[in-house]
Amino acid sequence: MKKILALALTILVAVVPLASFATLAGGNPDAYSVAPCADYEFKPRLTEPSYSNKYYYSNMNILYAAGYGMPNCTAYAWGRAYELLGTQPKLCLNDARNWYGYNKDNGYYPYGKTPKLGAVACWETPTGGHVAVVEEITDTTITFSNSGWGYLNFYLTEAELDDPSVGIYRPGSYFMGYIYILDSIKEPEPPEGDIYRVDSYNGVNVRKGAGTSYSVVEAIPYNTEIVVTETKSADGYLWGKTKYAGVVGWCALDFCELIYKKPAETEPTEPETTIPETTAPETEATFDEPPLFSPAPDLGAPSDPVEKPMGNTDINGDGKTTINDATLLQKALAGMDAEISLDNADTDGNGRVNISDVTYIQKCIASFI
Repeated sequence: MKKILALALTILVAVVPLASFATLAGGNPDAYSVAPCADYEFKPRLTEPSYSNKYYYSNMNILYAAGYGMPNCTAYAWGRAYELLGTQPKLCLNDARNWYGYNKDNGYYPYGKTPKLGAVACWETPTGGHVAVVEEITDTTITFSNSGWGYLNFYLTEAELDDPSVGIYRPGSYFMGYIYILDSIKEPEPPEGDIYRVDSYNGVNVRKGAGTSYSVVEAIPYNTEIVVTETKSADGYLWGKTKYAGVVGWCALDFCELIYKKPAETEPTEPETTIPETTAPETEATFDEPPLFSPAPDLGAPSDPVEKPMGNTDINGDGKTTINDATLLQKALAGMDAEISLDNADTDGNGRVNISDVTYIQKCIASFI
């Protein structure tokens, strides 16, 4: 009791009803609790929460516990944030005019001037400020859920989407911004394995190993969900490795229902590369095929003597042996120039016409023959 009284002394909530808002009606009561995950469907609260709703009318609501419950804008907005998040919000417990600055200074939630569903709207007024929660947004209007000190436990208001005052026009009042509480919700991590639910009314034992001969270390009650990371067959049962109450062991999955199968991990496949078929040009004779880009042959020093050509080295018939002759012979061997005659191109006299004849021409040029 002393703690509650001490907390009550620190919470000053002075908010009067704001008659400039248009009071609305409609919606469905109570089933508005939203699980804390990023992809849930936002459910607007458009009707008053019942007195049995724990987020507003129980000691779960710190302002209610301190004696500053509804009708009160801060008690309502704090409870609505709890209802949306599923966890206790990190919102100010002081006067409504302090909410926006408190959050900004502490960096708990993102904030800004653009309305978002579930955001807490904050105004400063001469009487202490006001907070409300964004429930619906259309192309032209924003709908807020509210509570007002000394006024109503719950009421709805609307403001034009492009209204800089966001619905409050009293002298000395201005709109500070929105606190985006739902932006803090993260996508849940995927389970580490398959999920089973115990469907035996007697529960299921957790054993040290996969088999009935292992000792029991824990028991999992009926209807409990477990994550199974490994399975084995033993003693006529399918056993699953799981963790329950901090204990890792094996339980018989025959007494459980599979409710989620984790997709098998697949290795990324590389795209297939199709190599187009090519047809080599036809030639009258088949020769050793040289590489198109082969290392330059070792020609030796210019002074290295070589024998006189055994065959014709003047491939192009211009009366002299030059690098052009070596190039033409190499093209002919690669099938790139069928007009070159290979009949008298055995320059090194080994009885064959191949890349060594090209090399011989190059050596002849290098030796100034």
